[in-house]
Amino acid sequence: MKRDDSVLFGSALFGWFDHCVLLLRAFGFAGAVDESVARRLEMVLIMSLWARLFGKWGALGTRGEVVRAETRRALFYRGEAAVKRGDLNEAEAAFERILKSNPSDGLAHFNLGSVFVVRSRGAIAAGNMEKAEREAEQALLHFDAALDGSPTGPDLALLASSRILVRLGRPQSAQKRLNRFLQSNQGTSEQHAEAQQLLIEANHCARYVQGTSAVSPYIELARSESEHSQERVISLHLGIELLEAFLRDEPNNWSAHWFIGKAHQALGNHDASIDAFEAAYRIHPDNPDVGRELAIEALELGRFERAVVVAKAAMARSPHDPGLGANLALALLLSGDVLSAAAEIEAAHAADLEDVITRRLRAMILDVRDGRRSRPTNIRDVHAMLSA
Repeated sequence: MKRDDSVLFGSALFGWFDHCVLLLRAFGFAGAVDESVARRLEMVLIMSLWARLFGKWGALGTRGEVVRAETRRALFYRGEAAVKRGDLNEAEAAFERILKSNPSDGLAHFNLGSVFVVRSRGAIAAGNMEKAEREAEQALLHFDAALDGSPTGPDLALLASSRILVRLGRPQSAQKRLNRFLQSNQGTSEQHAEAQQLLIEANHCARYVQGTSAVSPYIELARSESEHSQERVISLHLGIELLEAFLRDEPNNWSAHWFIGKAHQALGNHDASIDAFEAAYRIHPDNPDVGRELAIEALELGRFERAVVVAKAAMARSPHDPGLGANLALALLLSGDVLSAAAEIEAAHAADLEDVITRRLRAMILDVRDGRRSRPTNIRDVHAMLSA
């Protein structure tokens, strides 16, 4: 029905109802039908006829308005148009209004999830990874809600949620969804090809997650034979194997190199450890933890000049990190620059008066500076002095 036709139709309804009122009055019911009652009956009649013409009425919206089928379509068009022109707030408001009327509307959940995906990509482009993850989590919630509510089936929601899960580092959940999709008869051939590619990426990501999970509980350097338990050693070697397999496909992933370095460090394999940390440092020299671990391994191997260079660079990037300052002081001490070591350890101690290791290191360096003890020449001497 065109807009002009609907106007004429409404006018006809008003005229027809007025004739009914006149007939009632003509037959002696004038006292029973005053103007206010007539108008209320008139509105009920019109609403009923419109409902029959255009389908069921939806639930009441937040301001009391009724969301009808044609209003739902208009909101979808508004939201989609807003996404195309980059107005994500308006798009979100349109899809949220549909969901307030019908919280199980799968298509609205899917479209709202897509809005959060666009926001997540924008946050990644801006370098705000914390916000990107928050937006991705919101997208995942709506894609999950769309799995059972979408009138077009869960195929698009399965694919979209799998993309998010891979990005969030949850490959096992992505693998389950993708296998579910591929085993069904849903979707187009293009969607199945995309699912196969996503499954490859999920399997690849799983090696990283499994590798880091195997290493993480045991990354502290063992200081005694009792700490070299069989379970610990097996887990660290498994983590190294999985992460090396991951690096064959993604050699420039600095964090995988870092975890391999930590695993070898925990096993006491310092040559292999420093190689992994050097690889991570070449890729991401701005990360303070990479520089910290590289400097520590250089000290373990007696490469004091390398340790000084790396520690100074790390301090230049994070000048207020007292832990990096203590590492630099130790590197300077072992390289023979006792006065500079004393200056650095004083600054590190002033920045963190409660740190026990820094306090002990400060006492040792000041004793060396003041001639109360000889300068240590290797890291084992340092450990002995600090534990005495």
